[in-house]
Amino acid sequence: MAFITEYPIWFIFLCFLLGLLCSFILYWRDSHIAQLKKWLQWSLATIRFLFVSFLAFLLLGPMLKTISTQVEKPIIIVAQDNSASILIGKDSAYIEGEFKPQMEELIAELRSDYDVNTYSFGEGVGEGLGFTFDEKQTDISLLFKDLYNIYSNRNVGAIIVASDGIFNKGVNPKYSVDLKRLKTPLYVIAMGDTSVKRDLAISGVRYNRLAYLGNTFPVEIDIVARQCAGENSKVFIAKDGKEIYSQKIAFDQSSSFLQVAIQIEAEEEGIQHYAISLEPLEDEITITNNRWDIYIDVLDSRQKILILANSPHPDLASLTQAIVANDNYQVEEKLVSEYNKSVLRNTKEFEQYNLIILHQLPSHKYPLKEFFGAIESTSLPLLTIIGSQTNLKSFNSRKTCVSITGAPSKFNEVTPELIDEFALFQLEQEHLATIKKMPPLLAPFGTYKADVGTSAFFNQKIGVVVTQKPLIIFNGRGEAKSAVITGEGLWRWQLHDAKMNGNHEIYNNLISKIVQYLSVRVNKSKFRIISKNNFIENEPLSFEAEVYNESYDLINDGEVSMTITDEGGNKFPYAFSKSKNSFRLDAGIFPVGEYEYEATTRVGDKVYNAGGELSVSPILVESISSIANHKLLASLASEHDGEMVLNSELKTVVEKIKARTDIASVSYSSMHLREMINLKWIFYIVLTFISLEWFLRKRNGTY
Repeated sequence: MAFITEYPIWFIFLCFLLGLLCSFILYWRDSHIAQLKKWLQWSLATIRFLFVSFLAFLLLGPMLKTISTQVEKPIIIVAQDNSASILIGKDSAYIEGEFKPQMEELIAELRSDYDVNTYSFGEGVGEGLGFTFDEKQTDISLLFKDLYNIYSNRNVGAIIVASDGIFNKGVNPKYSVDLKRLKTPLYVIAMGDTSVKRDLAISGVRYNRLAYLGNTFPVEIDIVARQCAGENSKVFIAKDGKEIYSQKIAFDQSSSFLQVAIQIEAEEEGIQHYAISLEPLEDEITITNNRWDIYIDVLDSRQKILILANSPHPDLASLTQAIVANDNYQVEEKLVSEYNKSVLRNTKEFEQYNLIILHQLPSHKYPLKEFFGAIESTSLPLLTIIGSQTNLKSFNSRKTCVSITGAPSKFNEVTPELIDEFALFQLEQEHLATIKKMPPLLAPFGTYKADVGTSAFFNQKIGVVVTQKPLIIFNGRGEAKSAVITGEGLWRWQLHDAKMNGNHEIYNNLISKIVQYLSVRVNKSKFRIISKNNFIENEPLSFEAEVYNESYDLINDGEVSMTITDEGGNKFPYAFSKSKNSFRLDAGIFPVGEYEYEATTRVGDKVYNAGGELSVSPILVESISSIANHKLLASLASEHDGEMVLNSELKTVVEKIKARTDIASVSYSSMHLREMINLKWIFYIVLTFISLEWFLRKRNGTY
């Protein structure tokens, strides 16, 4: 401990001189003080001298310097691999029984000389030793990264890692820069079995998580066989416990790799669970890797199209053939005479369709007042094809894209002329060139007036004259889209395409583009749940909810609740938390299986519901490889000045560490500076001086 100040040392003599001067003036010139005894005069003068000198010294800003020394024991880090692959092998009984007490004994012996910190790792890193061996993935590089973040610039004596060397997440630990930065000896306790045992495993499955109802989807299965030369097995696929596919497989080599590619038909809507399994062989080391579960979300995305016609016409067949060429569309072709008036005014009858195509309707015989009145409140898209039987007066009253006035019995032969400014969708230039050469359609003669906000795709070309009369025109205003083809005879275009190109690709593509634009609807629901439909088993289920008011502004004034139901009918209620203008929910990790969810919210006096399905898929990578990678562990230990020992020799690790001279305690010295004027005991010294002087003078009557 020492005193330091920023002023020269001789300033202290000035402090003493100031104290001496004050003491002299006060006690040698005062007549009352002269009456006191000499020893008392000297005592009072000395107290005043010390008091003033000490105060003057404090004005110099002196600081008290102290140096403290701290001794830190070496830190020994013990990390245990807690992944499921540890228990695959012949020593699994030893690991589950004797290994844990031996590790605890090793740690207790190390604690007598070192500070020991323990960790377990798998897909993540946690404090304390874990012996559950249930982690679904192994990331050894993450362990070294976390240790570097925690212990860089600390006195780490050694790192002890007990593992089988199998990693299936993160980077190869051999290339971990974090372990190199620690510059610490690495001792490895090698676990698991390195011998190649008979094993048949599904090493991977590739598939699309989405499929469409009625379509087939591909599944590719990777199969690895070890020590299986001359053996035969079977691959099975089951759905809801019922076998839907099986195939024999044979292995002609000791180590074999096979790929099995199959097509499965999506026969049922919703999340479908398929179990892929291999027929076990005799004396397999494990059969946990003989099974792989996949979950497919089968969507019925096929949109229903209704073609409603005034009478039979060749256009109807050509339209149907072009639309159903796309597997996502389903067409119903009906004559208006099949409906009575009560059905035509029934809104629910037509809400099942995504698009209605009216061919030569409304007509003189069928003005369809009931039909148009029924769909007025809906957002059903309409495609109207005008022909010789169309009642133009009734059509114009609907104000659908265009109005046509003129002689109802006169028609022009018109060909298409592309509008360059059209931007609702695009066709290939080669297709457009062919469409311009298509045979003419029959369009009503008269005056055409397009509604405001419409977009013409083709105008009519009469002979060589390009007119401003629309041939195909769209209206995208409002919630309901609509379009009009002002001529009949589309079947001619289909035949011309087949004649020129040998197929109907160009015609089908044109009709498909028109149907696709009209049938796609904007989601106008006021309550929406946003979530993935497939999670893996170590991934928390997360949801986002959006609530809209009548103006379709995002709001989060109310509350959103959700109930998740598992396959057994067990219900798990949750409440969303608010996040800016939406709601969020982290429901945590769920077991493997299929789940349904139903969410509810209230806006004013209205209650809204939204629901869906999801699946949780298993992680099977830990069971794929049954061969411990001791070569990697030995390489790591050698590169980092350590050593690898087998789990049966783990007690020798303590001896090896204690034998090292470079693992020793480290002392750290630190200097502390404190201003003396801020020290409490300085205040009490000053108070003692002034109080003692006051007491002596008061007692002797000099005040």
